[in-house]
Amino acid sequence: MAHHPTCARHDHHLVRPFGLALCLGCTCLGTGFVAMVVALAFIGVPTSVTSALVLQGLALVGYLPVFVQPHVQRRWFKIPARGMLGAGLALSAAAVLVAAPWTLAGIGLKVGLAVLTALAYRVGQDYRQKNLNNPCKGCPWGAFPLCAHNLPKLRQLRATETDPGNAVFFDVLISQLEPLAVVPPQNGVVPPTPEFPGGVEFIHLRDLPCITQEGEAPPPVLVDGSRLSARESTNVRDNGTRSG
Repeated sequence: MAHHPTCARHDHHLVRPFGLALCLGCTCLGTGFVAMVVALAFIGVPTSVTSALVLQGLALVGYLPVFVQPHVQRRWFKIPARGMLGAGLALSAAAVLVAAPWTLAGIGLKVGLAVLTALAYRVGQDYRQKNLNNPCKGCPWGAFPLCAHNLPKLRQLRATETDPGNAVFFDVLISQLEPLAVVPPQNGVVPPTPEFPGGVEFIHLRDLPCITQEGEAPPPVLVDGSRLSARESTNVRDNGTRSG
């Protein structure tokens, strides 16, 4: 159910309650939001300018871990950090919708607090994107969804593919990924292959036989499941032979 790949290299982005892989960020943010809404409903939120400002101030404190999280990719930090963000969003919502009074000055305060919340969210998102931790970057098993971890899905897609050009693409891709799947994706390990011990080399898209100039038909090619090097693929594309 997570929108992240579920391989071991993405474990710090996941929580697995009862063996179900869920996005850590979304799950903990949602939990923090709901918990704070329940807490505020139980405690009660007074309607006043002071109450709105206090709630918004506490919300901003909840946003602060967002700027630390990209540099601390550990569950012990990420779980409470995302929970605090969810709680902060609930506090901001309470400040704008409940605490700030429905007077002329109060409406102006509501608008100001809503703009402040939107700006804080935008700044946090921009900072996170600039410091994004992406386990797929440089992964020797490929980059999701074109990776060894996703081989079952790729095989399903190949089984239902009817376009000859796309079929060649899947055949070449799967033939390159299958040797890597012997070692499950994980941090600190690389999948050894006969051609490239300790690593892997992927064919560039422009070297695939199904990628041709507009209006040209792909050259005939026999894919026997063996590995094609980039040089062989170029020969296939140019003259229909596999000789290197």
